[in-house]
Amino acid sequence: MDRQTIVVAVHGVGEASPGDILADLLRQARLTGVFDHLLVCGVSYPRAQATGKILYEIPWADLRPVVTGGLSLIIEVVALFTAMLQAATVEPSASVTKPNFQIARTYKAVLLAAGIWCLFPPVMLLLLQFQPGRLQQVFIASSVVIFIVILTFWLKKFDRCFLGGFVWALGTACLAVWALASESTDGVPLVIAARIYAVAQFVVLGLALAAIAESTWQWRKERSRRPAGDKPTALHLMTRWAFIYVPLMLASGVGALGWALALQHVPASTQQSVPDPTQQKFSSWAEAFNEGLLYDLWNAEVLFTAAVTFYGLALLAVGVVYLVRSKRYRPSAGSNSRDGLAAVLFLMPFILTATTVLFLTDIAWDWLGGCLHRPEPGERIIQIYQISALRLVPFLAFLVGPLAIGLKVAGDVIFYLCPQGSPLAIREKARERVLQLLKVLPPNADIHLIGHSQGSVIGLEAATASGRHMKVHIMGSPIDSLYQRFIGLNLLGDGELLRRIILDNSYRRDDYIGGEVGEHFAVPNFPVEFGGHTGYWRFFDIAKWQVIPKPINSDLVPPDRTRC
Repeated sequence: MDRQTIVVAVHGVGEASPGDILADLLRQARLTGVFDHLLVCGVSYPRAQATGKILYEIPWADLRPVVTGGLSLIIEVVALFTAMLQAATVEPSASVTKPNFQIARTYKAVLLAAGIWCLFPPVMLLLLQFQPGRLQQVFIASSVVIFIVILTFWLKKFDRCFLGGFVWALGTACLAVWALASESTDGVPLVIAARIYAVAQFVVLGLALAAIAESTWQWRKERSRRPAGDKPTALHLMTRWAFIYVPLMLASGVGALGWALALQHVPASTQQSVPDPTQQKFSSWAEAFNEGLLYDLWNAEVLFTAAVTFYGLALLAVGVVYLVRSKRYRPSAGSNSRDGLAAVLFLMPFILTATTVLFLTDIAWDWLGGCLHRPEPGERIIQIYQISALRLVPFLAFLVGPLAIGLKVAGDVIFYLCPQGSPLAIREKARERVLQLLKVLPPNADIHLIGHSQGSVIGLEAATASGRHMKVHIMGSPIDSLYQRFIGLNLLGDGELLRRIILDNSYRRDDYIGGEVGEHFAVPNFPVEFGGHTGYWRFFDIAKWQVIPKPINSDLVPPDRTRC
């Protein structure tokens, strides 16, 4: 009796409609199928039954901490920001990841519990300064406190360290009561708020440097412990550093944007040459704010704005060059884009080191000179934060358009690295989603598991954990090109799993994610021509079990499907 052929498809980035992948596979094989669903442990698996084959699709997009809707873009950014901090606390391994970097954990906790909240007290006092009456001041103060509470409730689902926002809500409320009771929104309360704001930034920066030192020390230990050929590379260290400094850069940009928006509420009369009461209020606020700071505002914002902007422009240049080269059908476009990303990761530590040294030197010079810093007039503070908020502009290109796919792939990789138990972790849940289906398949079935992009990682780990013999076909896979090269996570291990499964890999030459896999284990690699990272499923032939070349300017329409 012939063995039943079963195809298990694991999708990659994005969220396809249930059954679309199966329809693509059947169309390419010129087969027709009857579509239904198989319910296993409460999960509905799309199924297509065709002549000689049964196809299943693994739905796992719902496990990502991002949902569709108007807020999906904001959720994507917040989740990725938090996931990088969580990934910085663990050492990637082929097994379950658990936090083992203590300083990095402290850095994450302080940044999420204090670093992102510290600007609210001085901003609240700024807004109170220009309210004409006591009732309006109470309303503004209450609104700020309520906003902090609501934001904390929303953010805590990403990481419990965000719960520190409740403490800042209480502190902001107490500061507002003090300022209103003393009828002074530009006196001692503001000096204290500005001082806390500055100290919080110094603590976060110091912990970030300490976390980088901790990861470097751990990296050196691993290099001395591991045998030749398995030692962590310098690029692995640079990637780990990026998990530490990129969230801080993004937080600083959002903070500058927050200041710029708050300062937009300053009446235009404050920028006129003729003094009036409103202008005097803003001048007194600026004087108290400068007194509370521990650094020169202009120098600090210019230095860090330049560094963050350079980083964003460098990443944007890598993406734009890839798009141009891929449009011209350059086969090296994909590998060159990964090389460009590696170059940016190597360059940024030098830029950030120079920026930090100049910043600390400027502070030390002011202290040795007998003054803390040069005070900035109110009009200049507005200009400073307006310029500083521009550091976020280069990153906007990664939120929409063709470069947004790269952000989603990066998110899938980083979510996969989050420690077990994190609300953002998807590794265990996604692997279990595949295992649930494999367990109910006939024991004598001829199983072919096909995975694209992040789905290839999920599928390969599930196939290994199942202990079943099967053929695994991966395409556009980041197993070596991202996980091994940048992170140091060897998903193939010592090759032991290849004794239980038959593995092959298809990739497009201009794919910026996928590349060759398992060069040390003689894994068959099938390079095909152009097409980028998406659209693999439409060109995978389940008769030949590999990706066929994509015709240039092809316009293939999926066939009609019959559902029951």
